[in-house]
Amino acid sequence: MYRISIFYLFPLLAALLSSSALARGVYLTPEAFLQQTFSAAIPQVQSFWLKTPDRQRAKDIFNRDYRGLRIRYWSYGNKSAWIFDEIGKTRPITIGVVIVDNQTTGNKTTGNRIDSVSILEFRESRGDEVRYPFFTGQFVGLALQQNGTDLDGAV
Repeated sequence: MYRISIFYLFPLLAALLSSSALARGVYLTPEAFLQQTFSAAIPQVQSFWLKTPDRQRAKDIFNRDYRGLRIRYWSYGNKSAWIFDEIGKTRPITIGVVIVDNQTTGNKTTGNRIDSVSILEFRESRGDEVRYPFFTGQFVGLALQQNGTDLDGAV
């Protein structure tokens, strides 16, 4: 009897102990993200160098100094893909953001808008629901307001 109950408890215990580890993971490699974004060949990587005004604007957006000197991105036609490593609650999260320029909605042409957001790698022990479309989808179609720090829609 005792031996049988151990066989039932061991899988339960293993599942409970590993549930925090299950939240962590690579969901999409950067290469796969870029392949999804640019169905043809992946364009050459480019760099956006952060000059003093750009660094100040980044500080206004992130409410902290941005630690990098440049941001890498890929661009082809009216589409660009950006990959960021940002701190979630305590650990880094790698995200991919696709921006589309000059979208036409009905008879209105708009500027740069978010086309998609993907969680590439999640390193936190919990909160991995941010990778699902119900969360990432709330950013699709949004753009920066005139002040350059706020999105033009509710998130």
